[in-house]
Amino acid sequence: MTIMMKDDRPDELSEARSILLVHQPEGADGGLCRGCYEFACHFAWWPCPQVRWAQALISAENEGRQV
Repeated sequence: MTIMMKDDRPDELSEARSILLVHQPEGADGGLCRGCYEFACHFAWWPCPQVRWAQALISAENEGRQV
Protein backbone atom coordinates (compact mmCIF):
# COMPACT_ATOMS: atom_id res chain seq x y z
CA MET A 1 0.00 0.00 0.00
CA THR A 2 1.26 3.46 -0.91
CA ILE A 3 0.60 6.34 1.42
CA MET A 4 0.04 9.58 -0.44
CA MET A 5 1.57 12.66 1.02
CA LYS A 6 -0.22 16.00 0.78
CA ASP A 7 2.11 17.17 -2.02
CA ASP A 8 1.43 14.02 -4.07
CA ARG A 9 -2.32 14.57 -4.34
CA PRO A 10 -3.65 16.28 -7.46
CA ASP A 11 -4.54 19.91 -7.10
CA GLU A 12 -8.25 19.89 -6.33
CA LEU A 13 -8.74 23.47 -7.41
CA SER A 14 -7.41 22.84 -10.93
CA GLU A 15 -9.50 19.66 -11.08
CA ALA A 16 -12.60 21.69 -10.14
CA ARG A 17 -11.87 24.22 -12.88
CA SER A 18 -11.47 21.49 -15.50
CA ILE A 19 -14.75 19.91 -14.39
CA LEU A 20 -16.54 23.23 -14.92
CA LEU A 21 -15.08 23.46 -18.43
CA VAL A 22 -16.22 19.96 -19.43
CA HIS A 23 -19.54 19.59 -17.63
CA GLN A 24 -21.75 22.04 -19.52
CA PRO A 25 -25.52 21.98 -20.07
CA GLU A 26 -26.81 20.55 -23.32
CA GLY A 27 -28.87 23.63 -24.15
CA ALA A 28 -28.76 27.33 -23.41
CA ASP A 29 -31.51 27.01 -20.78
CA GLY A 30 -30.08 23.93 -19.05
CA GLY A 31 -30.88 20.31 -19.68
CA LEU A 32 -28.70 17.26 -19.42
CA CYS A 33 -25.02 17.52 -18.56
CA ARG A 34 -22.98 16.96 -21.70
CA GLY A 35 -19.82 16.00 -19.75
CA CYS A 36 -21.53 13.26 -17.76
CA TYR A 37 -22.89 11.69 -20.92
CA GLU A 38 -19.73 11.96 -23.02
CA PHE A 39 -17.31 10.68 -20.38
CA ALA A 40 -19.37 8.17 -18.42
CA CYS A 41 -22.57 7.58 -20.46
CA HIS A 42 -24.60 8.83 -17.49
CA PHE A 43 -27.70 10.96 -17.81
CA ALA A 44 -27.70 13.73 -15.20
CA TRP A 45 -29.47 17.05 -15.11
CA TRP A 46 -27.22 20.07 -15.13
CA PRO A 47 -25.84 21.12 -12.68
CA CYS A 48 -24.67 17.57 -12.07
CA PRO A 49 -23.03 16.43 -8.80
CA GLN A 50 -19.55 17.08 -10.24
CA VAL A 51 -20.45 20.68 -11.11
CA ARG A 52 -21.98 21.27 -7.68
CA TRP A 53 -18.81 19.91 -6.01
CA ALA A 54 -16.57 22.07 -8.20
CA GLN A 55 -18.65 25.19 -7.59
CA ALA A 56 -18.62 24.59 -3.81
CA LEU A 57 -14.85 24.05 -3.80
CA ILE A 58 -14.13 27.20 -5.82
CA SER A 59 -16.60 29.22 -3.75
CA ALA A 60 -14.96 28.04 -0.53
CA GLU A 61 -11.52 28.85 -1.92
CA ASN A 62 -12.67 32.37 -2.83
CA GLU A 63 -14.06 32.86 0.68
CA GLY A 64 -10.88 31.46 2.25
CA ARG A 65 -12.34 28.48 4.09
CA GLN A 66 -11.61 24.75 3.96
CA VAL A 67 -14.03 22.24 2.42
